[in-house]
Amino acid sequence: MSNYSQTTIQSIVGALGYKLHGTDAKMYALSMLFYKYVSDRGDVNASGVDLSFDRVVRDPIESGGLVDSEQLAQAFAAIESSHRLFDGIFDSVNVTSKKLGVTKTERDELLTGVAGHLVAFDTTDGEVKDRLGKVYEVMTKASFYGREINADTYALSIMNAYISGIPLS
Repeated sequence: MSNYSQTTIQSIVGALGYKLHGTDAKMYALSMLFYKYVSDRGDVNASGVDLSFDRVVRDPIESGGLVDSEQLAQAFAAIESSHRLFDGIFDSVNVTSKKLGVTKTERDELLTGVAGHLVAFDTTDGEVKDRLGKVYEVMTKASFYGREINADTYALSIMNAYISGIPLS
């Protein structure tokens, strides 16, 4: 993995580290990356509402505001409803959970810190895409090796397949 990709993922996990442990922090990090990846390839919207990464994450951060955890949850729901295999893909990532902060403002501040690491991350670069797919593959294999065949492993497998260009049918 390139230093930039590895540093980005480590920064995201680090930002979550004091609130979430191990696998949970990694799932949040990889889910946020997947959201950006999907968003960079087309509009993420629901009922005509723009829920793209640029609208939900980049614009608030660049204007000095906060990422809205409720809008982020809507964006995740829009992705889940966009393809039958994406149904439930973000089940283990609850961006409105009190584990991320007691108040909505605390959650929004944490998510802003996490998502801020992704603003400059270019998921359209072919080399980054290949390396990002490798990250999901390694995480999936690690989960299977540890016999953790669960919703997280399934979600990582679907994310990896999509990033790798494997048709989802």
